[in-house]
Amino acid sequence: MNRLHALAWSSAFAFLGGMTHPLVAAEKVDFERDIRPIFEAACLSCHGEKKQSGELRMDTRAFTFAGGENGEVLVPGQPDKSSVYTLTILPPDHDDVMPPKGDPLTRHQTDLLKQWIQEGAAWPEDLTLTQARRINFAKDIQPILEFNCVSCHREGEAEGDLRLDTLAATMKGGEYGPALVPGFPEKSSLYTSTILPADDEGLMPPTKRGGPLPTETTDLLRDWIRQAGGPGAPGAQEGDRLHH
Repeated sequence: MNRLHALAWSSAFAFLGGMTHPLVAAEKVDFERDIRPIFEAACLSCHGEKKQSGELRMDTRAFTFAGGENGEVLVPGQPDKSSVYTLTILPPDHDDVMPPKGDPLTRHQTDLLKQWIQEGAAWPEDLTLTQARRINFAKDIQPILEFNCVSCHREGEAEGDLRLDTLAATMKGGEYGPALVPGFPEKSSLYTSTILPADDEGLMPPTKRGGPLPTETTDLLRDWIRQAGGPGAPGAQEGDRLHH
């Protein structure tokens, strides 16, 4: 299997940085679906049960609204006064940017945070968040796609009119609709087709080609899409291509 040449798909939703995702503003932000994955993957490593940088803990609504050593961090209806949002849109090299390590949040993710706060920052009182690792495209997802998917879904060999060798082609999808909807694994056939029963003709990859994939592999795909570019941060360019 050939490796990617100078892959910048590495934070695969970075191209969203200059645009607002069509699902943002089109419908109300749901905390568990849209915001929880961001907090669990990008915030709780420093602001969770075990560690509270700046005396800020964010694994429950009550803790988050209590703020930290610098005061409140979340003001419902006022994203510009909520540092849980404003610190995420600072330049990547700024000393105060959040998260301070790893990839910055994507434009899609920060837009979700902003809209959620504008809409009142609804957060179930009894919901406790759990830290989740941030999915890295190059390390966690690229090998899955190159080993299991690209041989049948690439330029010149696009079964179902679906190509998965570039980000643009993946977003476009094929004859059965979009393969990738950032933030929505349940709407992304790239994930949903991998969790079908072994005898389902829609299973990807099919049983004769190694399917079904292990649960830990499909969970990576789910969490990557849920993290919305997981998906990641700067890097992905329309011309970057996966190889098999």
